[in-house]
Amino acid sequence: MKRPALVIVSAAVFLAGCASVPTSGQVNLGANVTGGNSFDAVVPVVRPPRVGDSPVEIVSGFLQANVSASDDYAVARAYLAPEVTETWNPATGATIINDSNGVQLVRRGSRVLLSEPQVGQLSSVGTYVPSPRNTQLDTDFTVRQVDGQWRIDGVRDGLLLTPTTLNRVYTSAERYFLNVDESRLVPDRILVPIDR
Repeated sequence: MKRPALVIVSAAVFLAGCASVPTSGQVNLGANVTGGNSFDAVVPVVRPPRVGDSPVEIVSGFLQANVSASDDYAVARAYLAPEVTETWNPATGATIINDSNGVQLVRRGSRVLLSEPQVGQLSSVGTYVPSPRNTQLDTDFTVRQVDGQWRIDGVRDGLLLTPTTLNRVYTSAERYFLNVDESRLVPDRILVPIDR
């Protein structure tokens, strides 16, 4: 009785894994982002918001803090308004942006705008996909005062990382799938957070 159930569950897991493996389409080369390794990893020390931080400083601090997964991104959540702290979901993946000139933030009223070249996307399961050349990420953060201090009350789910921070706080790992005729395992390299 247990063996048929095990076979059915194994088949379902196998088929679910294969459902996301592309079988056709164009191959695009992108930047080589491999993740660091746990031996040379630098776990960042991030700071919470300071009293009197401006809207741009709050967004900048949030972007620096969202590299640390410690305590479910507790320091990054400190930059958010209370209701957003509960709804922001960092586990949806990450957008990797180019920081060669530093991340530029511009305030427009209650919004802080970010417009940077996008290098790639990291899925919620750690699969890295390079972005097509000349892809631009344009996003904004809305801010408001909470108890006299600026906090972010509008932010997209997921993380915003740079290639440098990605390589510092993620490491590569491999997961394996059976090939079509089930004769061998095929590796799939993924990136996983170091401090989780």
